[in-house]
Amino acid sequence: MSLKEYLQSEYSKTSISGYENMINRFLLALGGKAEKASYTDVLDYIGLLREQNLHPKSLRNNLFAIKIQCRLVKELV
Repeated sequence: MSLKEYLQSEYSKTSISGYENMINRFLLALGGKAEKASYTDVLDYIGLLREQNLHPKSLRNNLFAIKIQCRLVKELV
């Protein structure tokens, strides 16, 4: 199952593109180790987002998108 298919099956049409963008940025930032990202890796990524002065609500949304990615990886395993 692809990311887009998973998002379409679980989330509203208005949320899909936002989550997809956030997940893709996370995957790009972590590169090959995104699938096995540790707690520290996620915290480091959130730290990078904080340096961009994102609103706390945006940080929370990004973290939720990362959780979606983790659920998808678990389903595929």
